[in-house]
Amino acid sequence: MTRKKEILERWTEYCSELYTHITPIKDLNVLNVPPLSNNTRHSILRAEMIEAVSSLKPGKSPGIDNITGEMVQAGGEAAIDMLLLISNKILQTGAWPKPWTQSLVITLTKKGNLKLCQSYRTISLINNPIKVMLKVVLNRLKPEAEKIIANEQAGFKPGRSTAKQV
Repeated sequence: MTRKKEILERWTEYCSELYTHITPIKDLNVLNVPPLSNNTRHSILRAEMIEAVSSLKPGKSPGIDNITGEMVQAGGEAAIDMLLLISNKILQTGAWPKPWTQSLVITLTKKGNLKLCQSYRTISLINNPIKVMLKVVLNRLKPEAEKIIANEQAGFKPGRSTAKQV
């Protein structure tokens, strides 16, 4: 494949195959997962938004909107107010602004035949405003997850290592 349109079509097909696999979710009642506490359901607080904005790391690539983390932080109180308003509206309605549902997908080479999609890995660059809201959600869900994840679980937990489990 050498023509740009063919290459883009192949990448679209490849990424669709990779990321549209649907895994059925079992009934949470069967898994004995307790319901989330009310702490995860209330409107986002200004303090949560400030913490999330301040957690944006400098020097990171922006998403498709080209808004860097530094730009969000430089927006100060006005940016925090706007992100707070939009994020709480999303929580209330479940409707996301279209730009917040888009990301920029880039490819990084791995080893192998560079004419094959499998020889690349994809990275999605997410817009920084949505990163802020997702950070608030993550901060709310972490304590909930700790309540239900067994102490023996070591993989993908901060401060834990599977090597120490042996």
